[in-house]
Amino acid sequence: MKKTTVLTALAASLILGICTPTFAGDLGTELRKFGWNRIIGTWVDPETKGAKHKLTFAWQYQDKVIEIVNREGAKETTALMGRNPKSGEVFHVGADSEGGSSIGKWKIENGEAVLGLLFVTGAGEEGGLAIRHKLVDDNTMLVTVVLPEAITFKLVREQKKRKP
Repeated sequence: MKKTTVLTALAASLILGICTPTFAGDLGTELRKFGWNRIIGTWVDPETKGAKHKLTFAWQYQDKVIEIVNREGAKETTALMGRNPKSGEVFHVGADSEGGSSIGKWKIENGEAVLGLLFVTGAGEEGGLAIRHKLVDDNTMLVTVVLPEAITFKLVREQKKRKP
């Protein structure tokens, strides 16, 4: 075999190896694998029916990206959840109505969806925290903000109002 043919074949295999993406599946597949596709929908605190706390998970791009809108009183946060197709990591990036921002990663641990988050408030204060989400059933979720003293609250799936 000629030296140039070997070099061409070697170069082609290196280029193909570099350019061929490693496909780790999509977000929808990953969520279904763990039963977390049930998170899609709107969740509200049962006491005020969402006036105090309302959390919506909706597909922005089916099986690829979820838009998360979190309302706590007057403050609203919008975030995107997606899956890195090469590493398989599920990422989170968000911003809020007070000028803050956040970035983090989602993991499934012991049946719970856990968001590890780094944030900067609109006033420039930085911090980190973990938020655990546990589906009790298809219509009930417990959310725990892990701090030195954990804060847990219950959300229920918002029921669509039926037309008379």
